[in-house]
Amino acid sequence: MKKKGLLSPPKPQALQAPPTDTELGTADKSGDELLSRMEDASLSSPAGITLRRRPDGSPEASPVQAKSDGKEEKIVYPKDLEQMIMASSIPATKELHAFHIKMNGSLIYSKFMNDFCKPLVFNVSLEILTVSDCELAADQANRLATGLKNHPTLRRLCLRGNTIRSGGVDLMAGSIKGNTRLTSLDLDENAIGPAFPMSIILALPSLSKLNLYDNVIKNIPQKLLTNLPQKLDDIDLRHNALNMKRIMEQPVLPPTRWLVTEQNPDKEPPARHSTLFG
Repeated sequence: MKKKGLLSPPKPQALQAPPTDTELGTADKSGDELLSRMEDASLSSPAGITLRRRPDGSPEASPVQAKSDGKEEKIVYPKDLEQMIMASSIPATKELHAFHIKMNGSLIYSKFMNDFCKPLVFNVSLEILTVSDCELAADQANRLATGLKNHPTLRRLCLRGNTIRSGGVDLMAGSIKGNTRLTSLDLDENAIGPAFPMSIILALPSLSKLNLYDNVIKNIPQKLLTNLPQKLDDIDLRHNALNMKRIMEQPVLPPTRWLVTEQNPDKEPPARHSTLFG
């Protein structure tokens, strides 16, 4: 028997379940609904990326992108090291692009070395990895190379804008030597010069593209030009300190495309900031 003057407490509202991976990969017509559910529940996607709206009000592309054959692949832009670690452990992650995540604090340093690099030996799905403008040092790059030595699927590695230097590149070469999957390596702006990093070319027989933009490199070794690896198609040597007079006196000249700065839209300076940081 209810007492007069007392109100029954309101029934608790049922919580909405977060969208599943399958829902995240559905067509654009359901994007607004999915975005609203993510915002209402204050959740992030499985890859750790919070969905946002574009200026016109439409939802941004989901980090889960449907392939033409119906399978799903994740392209992840983590905001911190924890999200990097989580994304690298998800089998569906095909591309992982980390920008401006500083790796130089003592705790961060240890977590990067032990929780991100070391477990990479168990990763069998990553195809493209970017760790750019993260203040990566020589020993960190070496540990990363160790984790990737026998990686079965990684084909592109971008370490642009760090502090790896020449010693770090030599360490990387020793650790990753024998990898036959990696075809593209970006070492732009890593203060590698003045010597040309020949060791990394010798270590990667499948390498077809090597980016060395703005590294204070002063010369191109003649042994590279006379014994150019068959698969190595392009080396980006723009904005270095090359001694062109000395280079032009060599018996074998480098391909012009290695040095072109203007007149070639494919050789523009690398973008310094990701548009995804809004």
